[in-house]
Amino acid sequence: MNIRNVLLVIGSVVVAGGVVSCGGGGGGGGGSTAPAPAAPATVVRSAPSLTGAKETPPVMTSASGRGAVVVNPTTLEITGGISFKDLTGPPLANPAGAHIHQGAAGVAGPIIIPLIVNSDNATATIPTGTTLTIAQYNALLAGELYFNVHTAANQCGELRDQITGTTGVTAGLATLNGAQEVPAVPTAATGRGTVVVDSVTREIICGYVTHNVAGANAAHIHTGAPGVSGGITIGLNLGTNVATAAQGATMTAGDLTALAAGNLYFNVHSPTYPDGEIRGQIAVQ
Repeated sequence: MNIRNVLLVIGSVVVAGGVVSCGGGGGGGGGSTAPAPAAPATVVRSAPSLTGAKETPPVMTSASGRGAVVVNPTTLEITGGISFKDLTGPPLANPAGAHIHQGAAGVAGPIIIPLIVNSDNATATIPTGTTLTIAQYNALLAGELYFNVHTAANQCGELRDQITGTTGVTAGLATLNGAQEVPAVPTAATGRGTVVVDSVTREIICGYVTHNVAGANAAHIHTGAPGVSGGITIGLNLGTNVATAAQGATMTAGDLTALAAGNLYFNVHSPTYPDGEIRGQIAVQ
């Protein structure tokens, strides 16, 4: 074998060895790293039409309502609420006034989450920090949770609907703090916001922010990109450490576009910080 052929044989062995080495590294650190799996999507469910006909037994009433929930499938934290109108008398005092129950359609089930009936007597919200059990979360996915609104005239429930809707709504969540204000505000106060909007009628099914701002004197949803101060879009009604969108409040088409783009934010104002003490951009889920 001449020297040229010897060199060709050596080169072939080296190349072959290199190919084997690369192939053998596929299961170890030498191979490409697969991307981490995406976090589970937030679960949004709506109760598009609370009526007396869905009660067990049915109730004759002209009242109506709507509701929605947003659930983090990792922590099982749940936020959301309902709005209602034309009840036969005011709801009973919380916690008897409105709840989430567990039960299939047509079945009266136990209370699992008492809702806070707000001072407007037209909205009720899930308390901050509420979480579902695994069994309750699975029941939600199976369509076996429902909203129920009780009144003095109908103490077992005047309005009911299963929480099963999966389409037709746009939901957003926000975490509020002073750092997001423009300019930033040195406050320890914080808040959480939830808004769910009918994608067709643009009615706000539920919209509220819970907070611990001392002496809060106003709260709104504003239009503005992160780091930009914007005008008021939706005024919120103040309660004790909560501010809620009025029953029947609607967004414009432009507002809904801004929501989808991340250009709406909650803002809670105080006498100390009249331009806003805590703010949080609303992230569509």
